[in-house]
Amino acid sequence: MKTKIMEFFTNSAKVFLNPDELFSEKKATHNYDGVFSLIFYMAILGLIFGILTKSVIITIILIITLIIGALISKLIHSLITYVIAMIYKADAEFSQLYNLMCYDGALYALIIPGIGIALLTGNLIVIPLIILVDLWKLIVNVIAVNSVFEFGYGKSFIASYALVILILIIIMGLIL
Repeated sequence: MKTKIMEFFTNSAKVFLNPDELFSEKKATHNYDGVFSLIFYMAILGLIFGILTKSVIITIILIITLIIGALISKLIHSLITYVIAMIYKADAEFSQLYNLMCYDGALYALIIPGIGIALLTGNLIVIPLIILVDLWKLIVNVIAVNSVFEFGYGKSFIASYALVILILIIIMGLIL
């Protein structure tokens, strides 16, 4: 049990330091450590936000909502990425893509202390951390797609974010 916990946090650190190596290791094994990572860090974030409300019921609701929301959001993102990758005639398993793309949940470990610092000092340190985490999530997801489909970082970026960016541009065009 102790080695599993150590491996879990070591893999979380590898998402920050060397996601390419982590994904090449995890591609060979068919486990769901990425999904567990996303669930764990979403539960911690829900717990922190729930503690701020000082209500046990709201805390439980926040934890469940964040976990389910993150899993569904990542499922939709993985499905869109998988469909676009199939256009490039790529061959891989969807579950493998979903698992590797869920590893970006470990990046929320940066936001957790940021919330604490923001609450203690009143600074808005969380905003730059959220921007940093989102940029790093973009990179980690592109690396995950490249690890699964092995067709280069350019096509991996297009498969991961082309449709998302197109939808955002259309929405911004409709609003403005």
